[in-house]
Amino acid sequence: MKKKDKNYSIGKRIKSRIQELKTTQPKVAQEADISKGALHNIKDGKKKPSVRVLARIANALKTSISKLINQRGDNNDKGRN
Repeated sequence: MKKKDKNYSIGKRIKSRIQELKTTQPKVAQEADISKGALHNIKDGKKKPSVRVLARIANALKTSISKLINQRGDNNDKGRN
C-alpha cells in the first residue's frame, strides 16, 4: 500500500468515527487542539498526521490510535464496547 493510500485509509476511519459519534469535524478539531483545516487535510489523506496529533484525534474520537491506523483492529473490535 502506498503512503498516500495509507493516509487516505486513516482519513476514512476518522470520517467514519465522526459519523458514528454523530459529532462534527469542527468539534473534533477543537477537542484535538488542531485547526479545522488540518483535520480536513488529514481526513482527505492530503496530510500525514504526527503520532502526537493522531493521538489527540483518537482521544477526541474516543478511540485508539491503532483503530485509526489498523483496519484489522477495527474489524476485530466490532461488537465490543
